[in-house]
Amino acid sequence: MLNDAILNTIDSCKYLGHIMSTDDDNSDIIRQIGWLYTPEQNNMLIRKFSKCDSNVKMGLFRAYCTQFYGCSTWKRFKVTVIRRFEAAYVKCTKVSLVLSGNTV
Repeated sequence: MLNDAILNTIDSCKYLGHIMSTDDDNSDIIRQIGWLYTPEQNNMLIRKFSKCDSNVKMGLFRAYCTQFYGCSTWKRFKVTVIRRFEAAYVKCTKVSLVLSGNTV
């Protein structure tokens, strides 16, 4: 209650692009996995910077494909979800460095 008015509560909301939830952080981690697999981001870097040094590619990948702001708040999650996130990060990193012939 606030000033004798009942406040409504919600189980989750999107705040500054992150999904805040009362039970766990799985929804926000899954949102981040989707961002990693966004074809426009990763494939654009592969096309435009394919001839660059791997350090340059890694820097560009980190700057444009990994929006990890807020991941330090992830405290409650299923191990399977965080492992999916790790696998997505590794796959996208390999593709960005052209260690694999696959595209996202």
